Amino acid sequence: MSDEIIIHANHREATGKSAVKKMHQQGQLPAVVYGHNFEAVHLSLDSAVTNKMFRIGSEVVEDYKLCKLIVDDKPDMQETMVIVKDIQRHPITDIVLHIDFFAVRMDEAIVAPVHIRLHGKPEGVKLGGILRHILREVEVKSLPADIPGH
Repeated sequence: MSDEIIIHANHREATGKSAVKKMHQQGQLPAVVYGHNFEAVHLSLDSAVTNKMFRIGSEVVEDYKLCKLIVDDKPDMQETMVIVKDIQRHPITDIVLHIDFFAVRMDEAIVAPVHIRLHGKPEGVKLGGILRHILREVEVKSLPADIPGH
């Protein structure tokens, strides 16, 4: 993959409110990676880099975007393919507070939501009608590398 998104992280032991508060003060961001037959691992990410990467409107923010997670201080997790499962943001500033990654196997199909994008102008709208776009996404089952962006 030439446009592969690489996320660097470090393993962390401390959990809980006080540990997260301390991490935020040190410019770190808490995250977790979990998956099918995969033990959950708590991570810390660089806050400035992560907020730049996951800013609103970024291509990484798209649901189920495939990324390579490199945990620098955990040799058995050097390169893990993950999808962004959930991003928690501050309600006013939109800065990232926490990220959930889902570890995937590249040979195992997953079910993922895919956004529907409409192109062109329907004939009915050209004649004065109104388009009611009710269905915004569909679920597809495919290999992680084959999930369409929209």
